[in-house]
Amino acid sequence: MRGQLRIQAPLALIVCLLAGFGTAGCSGSGKQHRAASQKESKHLTVESAPPRRLPVIATTRGPKDPHDFDLALLIPHGSRLRQVWFIHGGRQPDQVLVEWIRSRAVSLYGYEFSDTVRWGLTLWTQTPRAPANYQAPWKGVRIPLLTLAPGAPNTRVSFADVTSDGHPDALVEQYPHTNHGCGPHQVVATTSGVTWRIFRAELCETPLHGSRGMLALDLPYYLDGDSVCCWSKVEKLRLRWNGQRYVPVSDRISDVR
Repeated sequence: MRGQLRIQAPLALIVCLLAGFGTAGCSGSGKQHRAASQKESKHLTVESAPPRRLPVIATTRGPKDPHDFDLALLIPHGSRLRQVWFIHGGRQPDQVLVEWIRSRAVSLYGYEFSDTVRWGLTLWTQTPRAPANYQAPWKGVRIPLLTLAPGAPNTRVSFADVTSDGHPDALVEQYPHTNHGCGPHQVVATTSGVTWRIFRAELCETPLHGSRGMLALDLPYYLDGDSVCCWSKVEKLRLRWNGQRYVPVSDRISDVR
């Protein structure tokens, strides 16, 4: 797989939010930037990393139906299961995403853990396809993550079909102690038993979601006088996966509702 996607984001927004400033500080910076030169572009290029194949880190055998699994087989020895998601749909094989952690602390929230705590997300796929028995082969890949404590408000995991194959893909966002949801946003998809990270970009105020098989990015669009928390319009960018990269299908500006 090859390809690299470029999208546009407001310059003052990216610089200010990634620095971790609050709303008032970012609002002032934006006004100063616009006052300096009304003719300058309000956007900079934000690039999605090229697709990356995720290597298999573990294998096991178990039931073809993931709901029948002994989940201890899907996490590293000495860790405990923190969360689990069962993924089914389309023509792709069933999958299980497990979040594991090595900590005695039990909490939904990241502030209960150190950023150095050992944890991870492992995506398991039943491949190659096997008959309905208890010796089906499963392969696990590690989803790349920042060194950051798990849980809210540091991490968001969701699922949507963003490759137009009817199978839910994993959407993973991390916010490394930043304001306004700033941090790496990733899409992980599996095709023919091979798992890829097909999208990774640094975004702010833009939760990933799907729309009719496409990756939907609803980007804040700022006008003069807007503060970071309260943009006047939204840029609705829709991207379609063509098997090698995401390509823009539509890009329109609309009012915030």
